[in-house]
Amino acid sequence: MAVAEVNFLSESLKKIVPFYAVIPMEQRKKDGNTERFRTLYLLHGYSGNYTDWLFNTRIQQLADWYRVAVIMPSGDNSFYTDNGPKEEHYSTFLTKELPAFTRALFPLSSKREDTLIGGFSMGGYGAFLNGFKHPEVFGSVIALSSAFIVNRVLSLSEGEYDKIESYSFYQSVFGDLSKLRGGECDAGAVAEKLILSGQPVPKLYFACGTEDELIGPNRAMRDRLKKLGADFIYEEGPGEHDWKFWDCHIEHALEALLGKAKR
Repeated sequence: MAVAEVNFLSESLKKIVPFYAVIPMEQRKKDGNTERFRTLYLLHGYSGNYTDWLFNTRIQQLADWYRVAVIMPSGDNSFYTDNGPKEEHYSTFLTKELPAFTRALFPLSSKREDTLIGGFSMGGYGAFLNGFKHPEVFGSVIALSSAFIVNRVLSLSEGEYDKIESYSFYQSVFGDLSKLRGGECDAGAVAEKLILSGQPVPKLYFACGTEDELIGPNRAMRDRLKKLGADFIYEEGPGEHDWKFWDCHIEHALEALLGKAKR
């Protein structure tokens, strides 16, 4: 495996952005063509950064076992939307600019069926939102302990705070909160719209720990998708909002979506 730390000037974010890349070293040949790797774009949570997955999980080992390249970008506290301050378009960065840049830099497949997006907490929300918003880019979505917090955000009044942030913060990342429900930043609504459209839908694995305070919103999302007749894998089990759960379930997700690992 090769691990690279890359910094590049992003047009979408108007600043230099770092990411870590874990790339399998051995390229195989198939039908006379050199292999281009399946790719997982893996997102961190609120208050985290692009180093989190690399230093808190076995992601290097898993990348080797599953022969998948892993790209871990910096998302700040953006919820990976295009509505952030300073005209920072994180959704555009994640779904267009970053895939194009990394595919030019590394031997990555451009096929949607070879391209996954995943994350935990805020990153799980961002993976779910952008995966269903851009099914032409992503063939699979991994959402762990996802911050499905639209209802909680909409319960706030101007000047109020929840356990994480303020009304004004949520307004800065989601835009006009009076238009959040059913809008382009409402992950559940975006998924529902795609499912009902009859267009190809990404494969979905999502999970949450039973001791995690986000278990309620994740169960609600599970039930919503069931009613829509969506095809997905949902798991829950003992666990809190922590790296022990995410390290375990990122492996579950890769096995569910990519098949058994060759160790």
